[in-house]
Amino acid sequence: MSIFKLRSLTVLALLVIPMLNFAQNMTADTKATKRTRALFYNLQQMALAGKTLFGHEDAVAYGIGWQKIEGASDVKTISGSHPAVYGWDLGEIGVRPVNIDSVSFADMQRWTREAYKRGGIHTISWHLRNPVTGGDSWDTTSAVKAILPGGSRHEFFKMQLDHVAGYLGNLKSKGLFGHAIPVIFRPWHEMTGHWFWWGRTHCTPEEYKTLFRFTVDYLRNEKDLHNLLIAYSPDVCKSAEEYLIYYPGDDYVDI
Repeated sequence: MSIFKLRSLTVLALLVIPMLNFAQNMTADTKATKRTRALFYNLQQMALAGKTLFGHEDAVAYGIGWQKIEGASDVKTISGSHPAVYGWDLGEIGVRPVNIDSVSFADMQRWTREAYKRGGIHTISWHLRNPVTGGDSWDTTSAVKAILPGGSRHEFFKMQLDHVAGYLGNLKSKGLFGHAIPVIFRPWHEMTGHWFWWGRTHCTPEEYKTLFRFTVDYLRNEKDLHNLLIAYSPDVCKSAEEYLIYYPGDDYVDI
């Protein structure tokens, strides 16, 4: 794996990531949109310049003592500016009109467009319910093998991916010539922990990598989504060897 190291760029969504790694110097998706490639390039340039990007989950959805107030942001209240980075989650997409944080998906799309117009960068995670039991993401009943090709829940899993693709495909700027908004998609995050059903004690590294690759291939090739930068985002790792145990390969990872 060729690593372009971002030693001085910090991106906050749920936590501080002190170093980001670009898997290579071009997007993993050879059909990535012009604006997606521009985001990738700009992140590299900001890292080289020692810049820091700051933000957090649901930044404009709620805060200390308020909820769903137009234009509100705790970061803006303190700093005078909206955050640069916005984190959103697609857990419950296709199940309820609101996500796991009780944020409306319709509002999320609107806020994404508004923040994008301000120059904001968006990261998207997905706390999928356990596809075997129907429990939440923290239900660690074995499920990964069942949703892989040939598994008993594979077709069900593809339907869940269709919901994700529908949301991501509708993330477009306003106007007659609206274009796809580039986002950082970080599927199956914190896999080195044990708390999610896709975590390290609930599937093998090869099963995890197959799941990751299938997810990316399906969104790219079956759903024709090319506005995604893919982030590989494990939990704490104590060595490079541990970090790479679940790594799906440069063709599937941008950051």
